[in-house]
Amino acid sequence: MKGNGKTRTLTLSALLAALTLVSHFAATVWPSGDLSIAAFSAIFTAAAVIESGIGAGFYVFACSSLLSLLVMPSKSVSFLYLMFFGYYPIAKNFIERVRSMPAQWALKIALFNVALLLMYLLIKELVFDFGSYSPGYLIIAAAGTAIFALYDYGFSKVISLYMTRVHKK
Repeated sequence: MKGNGKTRTLTLSALLAALTLVSHFAATVWPSGDLSIAAFSAIFTAAAVIESGIGAGFYVFACSSLLSLLVMPSKSVSFLYLMFFGYYPIAKNFIERVRSMPAQWALKIALFNVALLLMYLLIKELVFDFGSYSPGYLIIAAAGTAIFALYDYGFSKVISLYMTRVHKK
């Protein structure tokens, strides 16, 4: 895509935000895949960061989050995207600039657990009263952190694949 840098960035960001919304719309067709659809749609934010920088990634995240909350019939994907998956590629970009691998993992896991705690508290207080059945946050956090580590590894592989197959062209 050639042209003026600002026009190219805006056009690419709008296209990637639209693709994010299309992926969120898939949740209405495949309602049991909310988590996987939200995780998948993070690739569009990552593509914006790779192609046009952090500003474009933030634009894709903000625009797609707002539009998703406004127009999508299934708000669960929108919620997951807004609370973690949408901004994670931007945060990942900053975190991976740290030279120490253990420090990178500590920051990633801390970010994930803060987001998970916020989601847990919001769901517990605003949406769902667990009553006597209240799964302990530590159990959820331990399982979630293990799954997140696998997600981050896989997401890094997808980004590498994008860099070699799409970005170079």
